[in-house]
Amino acid sequence: MSWPIAFYSPVATITKDEEKARKAKMSILMERYRDKVSSLPKNADHHLCMYRGFWHFHGFWCHSKADFSVEAIMALQDDFQALPTDVFLASHPKSGTTWLKALAFAILNRNKFKTGIVSCPTHPLLYISPHDCVPFIESESFLNNPSYANGLMHTHIPYTSLPTSIISSDYRIIYLCRNPKDVLISYWHFLNKLKDDGSTPTKLDDAFELFSRGMSPYGSFWDQVIGYYMKASLERPNKVLFLKYEDLKKDPEKEVRKLDKFIGNPFTKEEEFDGSVQKIIELCGFENLREVNKDGKQSPKVCSDDIYFRKGVVGDDVNYLTTETIQTLDKITKEKFDEKARKAKMAVIIERYKDKVSALPKNVDHLCRYQGFWYKQGFWYQSKADFSVEAIMAAQDDFQLALPTDIFLASHPKTGTTWLKALSFAILNRTKFKTTSGSSPTHPLLTVSPHDCVPFIDCESFLTNPSYANGLLATHIPYTSLPKSIINTDCRIVYICRDPKDVLISSWHFLNKLNDDVSTPIKLVDAFEVFSRGMSPGGSYWDHVIGYYKASLERPSKVLLLKYEELKKDPEKEVKKLAKFLGKPFTEEEEFDGSVQKIIELCSFENLREVSNDGKQISKVLSDSLFFRKGVVGDSINYLTPEMIQTLDKITKEKFDGLDISFQA
Repeated sequence: MSWPIAFYSPVATITKDEEKARKAKMSILMERYRDKVSSLPKNADHHLCMYRGFWHFHGFWCHSKADFSVEAIMALQDDFQALPTDVFLASHPKSGTTWLKALAFAILNRNKFKTGIVSCPTHPLLYISPHDCVPFIESESFLNNPSYANGLMHTHIPYTSLPTSIISSDYRIIYLCRNPKDVLISYWHFLNKLKDDGSTPTKLDDAFELFSRGMSPYGSFWDQVIGYYMKASLERPNKVLFLKYEDLKKDPEKEVRKLDKFIGNPFTKEEEFDGSVQKIIELCGFENLREVNKDGKQSPKVCSDDIYFRKGVVGDDVNYLTTETIQTLDKITKEKFDEKARKAKMAVIIERYKDKVSALPKNVDHLCRYQGFWYKQGFWYQSKADFSVEAIMAAQDDFQLALPTDIFLASHPKTGTTWLKALSFAILNRTKFKTTSGSSPTHPLLTVSPHDCVPFIDCESFLTNPSYANGLLATHIPYTSLPKSIINTDCRIVYICRDPKDVLISSWHFLNKLNDDVSTPIKLVDAFEVFSRGMSPGGSYWDHVIGYYKASLERPSKVLLLKYEELKKDPEKEVKKLAKFLGKPFTEEEEFDGSVQKIIELCSFENLREVSNDGKQISKVLSDSLFFRKGVVGDSINYLTPEMIQTLDKITKEKFDGLDISFQA
């Protein structure tokens, strides 16, 4: 058939003379890099060679049915000159490449072609492969005719091997990654479809062995993802967008809008009203693209288009992989990503704010003053310290996506944070999980810490993975230092406060448990001195409370102030108040069924303490049991001298003068 828009696939109807010229050019490239390739480490069994830390095939598509070769990468590094307006899509093979190409092409060309399948029967994506609309820069079709890309290109090349003209410029890069187990299964199917000559199929065990050793074409999946994540998206967040296939499958509208905004062509109100987002998703849907490409061929005349289309089911690996194989891949993923990626992001953030932090006032205890409050410097992986000033700065700069439906739980440290997290999580999820340990042994609060169920936005575990919050988050950040996207939206905030004397005692116990590697414990008199001067990590307790108290007066429908003492005295009343504020009040049936009491029981000290005795938080730094003390109201009297009590009461009276804030046992 003839292509409706020849410009997008100029080599699709190649003549014999053009074919001859193409092969001649490929031969010249092969010869050009023969000596360089011959000196590379090789794996003879699979025709792979190691180049810049990654395994690649050598030889081009016109020579064998192999993935794009090391010679192609070398040629691009030497010859490719990107333009400032270029957009590059990147991925490891079988991570959703075809879908990303189709979506990006449809988004960028939606003004040129209507995006509805019915309204635009001549749309290129209805006739030709996304791989012809968006060429691979390391494919021979592109190397023979680079002018047909029109500023939108794709690559499987690792970030560290990209042409210098791409890395050293302001070009936009969109990287799509996927669960490595699903990548393996998809790649295994692809390889066997590629063998249409009747040769022996590749065994899954063999594919797994190569994949887990990082010896598949383009090398280690994990190292490639880390390169685009650590080297690119963290250092250049405005220029490198990191997407996940699973997020795209779960909420395509949200991810398409994110992609569109990053490309610089956000949907207008008219387009939103007209359903343009949904039309693009429909146009680029699996069913449509599969049907279009059922009988097609890509422009290089090597692979049938339909081999690129599988349903792409998330979690499909469970239907193929053994339990041992899954465990092995999960272990590799955990080892590769958890510590390395987290430390890399933290290092980037610390470096990012180094000059800003160095200019802040400091005291002898290595605290620095920022926006009226004292904070530690450096992140958790460097020391057992409270959340740092760099975390506050990063949250202020980067947390721009607060939604009106988001809920934030705020508190000064050691005021009942863990309890508030557990109660809020249980209330909001009570229809999803039954709330008693006997009737729902799989309830998250029976297996993991409330701090993992409700992450802090100012801790490194959230900063490295903000997507896991699901709309319920926590913070110790003072109200005046909250990210603007929280204050300026209709987000609801729940703040819990507590008698400062009990806060001091709880903090003192916590710090001494935290310093289990230090022989000399912190003296209570020293903790008292620091706390009373407002120089403990997190700053002045009293100023912290005042900020949220004033917010609750100005925005009573959006900011709820709770007191720990009242929650202890009448938990049913306070839990009902909390549920109503969260927008999920208890029904009469739930009241009759005892749902309130069940939630209180589930979130009780005794139950949470037992669950968290041996647990660790996601951040892998603190034992969960550190966060659990009995929390007795008025416990401070058993530790503080009368003089200390008088001093703290005097500060409280002076600070809260004229404010309706009091704490009664």
